Amino acid sequence: MSKNPITGNRLVIRLAVAITILVVLFSFASYSPQADTFKMSFVEMTGANGGKNNVVFAFDRYVLIAPYAPTGPVQEDGDLNQLDNHYLYVVDTKKPGVVLKKDLTAFENSDHPRTIYYPTKLVFDPETQNVFVRGTRFEQKEEEIREIEVVGHVHLNLADNGKPAIDQTFVSFDIKGVGGEESSADAPIDIALGRQGSLLTFNNGASVFTYNVDHGYLYQVDIVNPGEYGPDNSISYLNVDADTNVISVCANKKVTDAEGVAHYESGISFYRLIDDGTVNVLKRVNSGDLPLGASLTPGSNIAIYSDADKSDAEYALFVTSDGSVCQVDLGTEGSVATVRQLAVFPELAQRGPEDTSPRFVKYDPSKRVIGIVSQGFTAQIARPSNGRRGIARPSNAHVLSGQPVLAMAKFAKKGKVVSHNVFTDVFEDQGGLSELVSWQNDQWLTATYSGKLFSIQATGSFEDAAPNLVGEIGPRIDRVSYLPNRDSLVALQSCATADDGVQITEPGSVVVGKLVSQTESFFTAAAQMIVPAGSPLIRHAPAIRRPCNIKR
Repeated sequence: MSKNPITGNRLVIRLAVAITILVVLFSFASYSPQADTFKMSFVEMTGANGGKNNVVFAFDRYVLIAPYAPTGPVQEDGDLNQLDNHYLYVVDTKKPGVVLKKDLTAFENSDHPRTIYYPTKLVFDPETQNVFVRGTRFEQKEEEIREIEVVGHVHLNLADNGKPAIDQTFVSFDIKGVGGEESSADAPIDIALGRQGSLLTFNNGASVFTYNVDHGYLYQVDIVNPGEYGPDNSISYLNVDADTNVISVCANKKVTDAEGVAHYESGISFYRLIDDGTVNVLKRVNSGDLPLGASLTPGSNIAIYSDADKSDAEYALFVTSDGSVCQVDLGTEGSVATVRQLAVFPELAQRGPEDTSPRFVKYDPSKRVIGIVSQGFTAQIARPSNGRRGIARPSNAHVLSGQPVLAMAKFAKKGKVVSHNVFTDVFEDQGGLSELVSWQNDQWLTATYSGKLFSIQATGSFEDAAPNLVGEIGPRIDRVSYLPNRDSLVALQSCATADDGVQITEPGSVVVGKLVSQTESFFTAAAQMIVPAGSPLIRHAPAIRRPCNIKR
């Protein structure tokens, strides 16, 4: 068969043009600045809400999430069939998309399956390969619907083909109630793992429990007197430091002074988690030990660390409502704590009773550098208030409550501040800030709720430092994480709701992002101009499989 001379000429012309463009591009690239762009993929998770959900990494590649809200409107009529928010998803960060979906229903008793709805916090342990999820189940007795707070767990591993696999068996257990009640209807969502993942800790608002998959409940520590427990007197923070197995617990109590002004008092306890599930008290901080009138705003974290020069010396760091950076030595004799005020940042102080924004601390003991975020918003979980305890729940938990602030400081060996800075203007009108996470090249990352991603150098002089805008990753960003093995940023984009707080108007997403050099992205675009889109040399990215029924 003879060749078509016109087709041959077109091919020659196309190749000549391609070579010419490439020569020009190489010349241009050699003089162009090597700026970076941010390449993102969105995996839709309609009911995801960063105020309630977190994402966790598994096997250095996958992300786990269980979206909080149902995809459609919910009526308070007791019909559980309208709820589709009872699934755990496994997302691949290498080829962003859902690879596994697990129904959070336990079938220990086939006549009465126990399904976890409104899942919140997840934890995964790479040693035991167990996934734990906090959530709520419902029991209907006559015309009343009871909420019961629960924890479920399932085994996740890598199969022989290297792909993730989830066990068929999903197990759940009820969180014990306060004062000897069999179950709880309003337990906090905090759960944490210790002792190489063999022990789980959680609380019901008044007591802390330890739990083992093989033996169930192991131990209980009472923090708040059951007779005084209530919305204004309960545990506001619980965590276990995986490196030291130190449990940190904060309880907040609302009190009114002689002039009728209400404020909170905080009590903080530190325990060592033992292999058998028991705990040993290390230190207790009473409200009178804190700076005068100060407390920990609900949700504020406590950082546990070992001294860079003395690995057996353990300390706790936290920030109080007056902007004080406080340190507690956990290794001294006795349980009575001495609170040392290392620094005061007035910009971090509460701006009135409406400012309930958490203060998050990140500390690098090797560099003696601390970063503090005053989040600027409060994540709230609203509970049904009608007498029948219906199942509809508002899912919009993002409430502005203050000015977002980022503070950075470096300490000398004796705790003196040698360099510091506070940044506010760059975050104004951005809706809030996420917690700090470690990034590459001694940098930390934070994101605004409006979707701007910032980095800041965690070394050097902070007087000369400033947050650097890395890129924009979409609106309604509550959380960011970094997966170093894949050099991937993972963010949680919250869903948006209508004024009723129930109907979802914009779906949530898991955002997987990578930095791409300007040169790389420039040549990719050029190749697409040179070679037609239908050419076999160009492959379109595979479509992201959507687990929910709301489309963008």
